[in-house]
Amino acid sequence: MSGKGFFSLVLCAGVALFSACRKGDSNPLAPPDQVQLTYSHADTVEAGEFAMWLSGKLRAPDSLISALLYNLNYLRSAFGDSTRYADSVRVPFARRFMAPWNVSELEVMFDSATAEKVKEGQYHAWDSLEAYLRPDSLGRIYGGWITIFFKPDLHPRRLTEFYRTLPGIIYAEPSYFIFISEVTFPIFPRFDGKTMSYLFTDGSALGPFWYFKYVDGVPHYVGEWNPPVTVPTWWPEAVLNVKNFSVWDGM
Repeated sequence: MSGKGFFSLVLCAGVALFSACRKGDSNPLAPPDQVQLTYSHADTVEAGEFAMWLSGKLRAPDSLISALLYNLNYLRSAFGDSTRYADSVRVPFARRFMAPWNVSELEVMFDSATAEKVKEGQYHAWDSLEAYLRPDSLGRIYGGWITIFFKPDLHPRRLTEFYRTLPGIIYAEPSYFIFISEVTFPIFPRFDGKTMSYLFTDGSALGPFWYFKYVDGVPHYVGEWNPPVTVPTWWPEAVLNVKNFSVWDGM
C-alpha cells in the first residue's frame, strides 16, 4: 500500500469516531466497536512521537495521533486489565514507545569559518527559513559540531532536508539514541499496509519479547519468546519490527 493509501485510511477516519472512510474501506487501526478509554498526558505525548515516527512527516497529523493514541492504549486495556491474561501475559505495558531519535533536535557540522560565526552569533542563513524551522536554542560547538534544538515538535529527518541546504553546513543528522550493552527500545511497532503489530521488550535485547497483532481492528496476543527457549514460528515475522525500526522513514 502506498503512503497516500495508508493516510486515506487513517486521516479520513476522524479524530473521534474512527469510522470507515467510505463504503468498502476500513481503518486497520480501529476496533469494530470503540470502547471508552481514559488517557493521561504521558499517553498523549507518546502518541505524538509515535505518529511522527510512523508518518515520517515534519509534523505528525492530529488524526494519526488520535488513532494511534487509541490503538496502543486499547491494546494495553485489552490485555493489561484482563484477568484472563494477568498471570500468563506479563508484558511491561508501563514502558513507553521511543523513537530512534530525539524529536526537534539535530546534530549539525559546520565548516570552521561558519562555526566561528555561529559561536559569535553572526550566522544568519537560517533566517531564510520559516520561523518555526529556526533554532530555538544551541548547544556547545565541539569540533565544528553543534546540537540545535527546536521549540515545536518536528521530525528531525525532515529538518535535515532544510539544514543541509544552508551555506557553511557540511552535514546534518538527527540525534540518534545509541544503547550500550544489551539495552534496547521498549516497543517496536510495524505497519505493513494492512496490519499493525507490536513487539514489546523489557528493555533488554536478550529478551523476553511479547508479540501482538491487530486483526480486523482487534489486538491479538501472538506469543512470548524468552531466549534461549526454542525460537517460535512467529519470530521471523516479529523480528522485522526490529529490523525496520531505525531505518523507517514514513509511509
